[in-house]
Parts: sequence; structure tokens; C-alpha cells
Amino acid sequence: MGELCDIYDRAVRRTGGVFIRGSRLGPGQYQLAANLWIFNRRGFLLIQRRSARKEYLPGIWATHGGGVRADETARQACVREAREEIGIRVNPAAPHYLFRDESADEHLIVENFIVCREYDAASAVLQPEEVSELRWATPAEIRLLQREGRFFRYFHLDMVENYMARHRETCGCRGDYTAT
Repeated sequence: MGELCDIYDRAVRRTGGVFIRGSRLGPGQYQLAANLWIFNRRGFLLIQRRSARKEYLPGIWATHGGGVRADETARQACVREAREEIGIRVNPAAPHYLFRDESADEHLIVENFIVCREYDAASAVLQPEEVSELRWATPAEIRLLQREGRFFRYFHLDMVENYMARHRETCGCRGDYTAT
């Protein structure tokens, strides 16, 4: 059986129902997903290239994230996804809530979190069915990748950049990550 996920309403409240990930949702029903934006003091974002094996957007660069499982919070999901996909353990208290995206036609709500940490991308342990490559990129490089159609179309990348600009010098970047 597939992954069980809670069904949410538009106000991001659990309805009490669950569904198997990939199943169609009815009117007014939403799946919750979570993204984790990881940046460092130099102003780079850690991005991943989706595996060529992925059914949806294979080979596209993106941030880290995925679906929220049943009885899991969005914060827990972004921490879990970072560990599963790229082998980085994130302190669950470290990510800061950033913003919410909604796609009514896709029945999807995405909660976005951000954290500032240093990490050696070369020591990452990638989940091959999910991720084929990992690297640090500047926001300018990411915008170029978007224009070229090689980076996922995040509509609020400016919010990520604004947060980075405000917190880059004071974030601490202590390296609260360890590879698994």
C-alpha cells in the first residue's frame, strides 16, 4: 500500500480523512507538502537535481521537500525529507516558517521553511530514486536556471532571497547538519 496522507481543507486544517498519496482528491480537499530551503552565510542555496527516474519533472533542479504523511506536521516532513533525500540531519527546531503556496487545481498546499547552515555537499548521501545531484547555487544562478526551464518554478523565490538578506550575517551557520 502507498503512503498515507491526511486530507486538509483550504485553511490547512486536517479534515479527519486520509488518502493514499497519488489518489485524486475531491473538491475542497488538499494534500499538504513541505519544502526546506537551506542557505549558508555566503548567500548560496543548497539545491538538488531530481532523479531522471522521477515521473514528475525528472532532471529539474529544486529545493528539498515532499508530501506530509498522515499524523506528521509540515516541519517534521521537511526535516524527514532532507534526511531521506540528501542524507542531512536537520535539528527539528532549526527551520523557520517562511510562507505558504497553494495550487487549488492540483489540490496542494505547500508550507515553506528555511534554515541557515553550512554543509559539505560532497559528503551528502543521495537517495538515487529521488535525487541525482546536489550543489550550492546563488539566487542569481537559480533565476537563470528558472529562465532556462531547468529549475522548478517557485513563485516566491523573492521571499527566500529577502529572508537570506536579512539573516545571512546573524544566522550563526554553525553546521547543525550531520550526514547519515
